[in-house]
This record gives sequence, structure tokens and C-alpha cells, in this order.
Amino acid sequence: MSRSPWLAALTNPINLLMLAASLAAGLISAWWLFPLGLLFWFVMLLKMAYDPALRINQMIQDRNGLPQRFEAPFNRIEKTQVSLYNALSSTKPPVRHTFEPLQSVVNELVEHTYQLCVQMTPMENYRQVNSNSNPENDLTQLDRLIATMDDPAAKKGYDNARQALQDKVNQNKATNDRLSRLDALLVSISSEMDGLIADSVRVQAMRIQDIQEQIPGLVNKVKDQINQLQTFEKQS
Repeated sequence: MSRSPWLAALTNPINLLMLAASLAAGLISAWWLFPLGLLFWFVMLLKMAYDPALRINQMIQDRNGLPQRFEAPFNRIEKTQVSLYNALSSTKPPVRHTFEPLQSVVNELVEHTYQLCVQMTPMENYRQVNSNSNPENDLTQLDRLIATMDDPAAKKGYDNARQALQDKVNQNKATNDRLSRLDALLVSISSEMDGLIADSVRVQAMRIQDIQEQIPGLVNKVKDQINQLQTFEKQS
């Protein structure tokens, strides 16, 4: 199980060393050095716990593996989250601050995409389990068998079996169609996010006033992708 940013900060060797040094200074030198050192330790703890790099890394670690069908396109989308942070990490603080709304909505998109893939995982597992069966062929054979029957009671029993098999055929088709729509949506989002990184790099080179004008448009592009995910979730 992965650790939270707070636990990672608490157990960081540098923070532990600072805490020990504060305690030692208070016991050996002067008592007031301990609360002073404790204050510095707490500031270091907060800084590390809220460090964006640590938090993004923690979010990635907390995500369990996805089925192979979803893994590759999701990894492309998730890569946007890291690439955007890396692209901004070397910029000046005013630029990073201006990009915060974009980073936030990208984080939201990636998490929403992940949760949707998790939600669709049972459907993909069902498809895999039934991938070797051929209910359409079984249905054809059953139709031929029913056509040769004269006994009404036997024919009724086979008709019931045929209806159950037809329901399975319909369910398989609905499952495959929905999974295919998700495949297309993930590819579309990953392509849009690739373009977003290129746009972000271009915008970073602008004046801060121009960046402020460009950010809302980039944010809206990401929100459009989130809306597409929400629309997909509402579809049957």
C-alpha cells in the first residue's frame, strides 16, 4: 500500500533528523531551542507534504493497474499530468502560479478518466471471460433445431432457451459497443492532451499578461474533455 504525502513527509530522513536535532538542542543547550526547532520542523513538514511533485507521484502510486485494453491510452493521458508539472517546474513562480488552474483541471481530468476505467473494468473482464464463446453461432444452430420440432412442449422449452441465448447475444453486443465507444473516447482525450502540452510550452514563452489571457482557453479545452467523460457515464 502506498503512503500518503503526510506519512512520507513524517518519515523523511531529513525531517526526522531535524526533529531529533531540535530535541537534542533543547536538552543539551537551552530549552527554548526545542520549540524553535520544532517550528522549523513543522514548516519543513508542511512544505514536503504539500509539494506538488510528491502529491502527483502519490496520486500515480495510489492507482491500481488497469486492464490492458485501458492501460496504454490511460498512461498517455496520465503522462500529461506529469509532463505539465515538469514543464512548469523550471519556470518562474509567477508563471507557475498562473498555470495553477490548468494543472488543477488536468489533475481532475486524469483522475476522472482513471475512475471511469475502473468503473468499466468489470465489463471488460466479462468480455474477456466470454471471448471464446460464440452465442451467435449457437443461436443459429438452435433456430435450425427448433424448426425441425413438432412436439409443442419440447418446442416451448427450446424457445425459452433461445430467448435466454438471444439475451446473451444482445448483452455481448451492448458490452462490445460500449467498450468500443470508451476506446475511441480515450484515444480522443489522449490526443487532445498531447496537443495541450504543446500549447502549454508555447504559452510559457509569452509575457505574463499574455499567459493570463491564454490560460482560460486551455482550461476550457480540458473541461470539454471532462464533459465528454460525464456524457459517456450518463449513456446506457
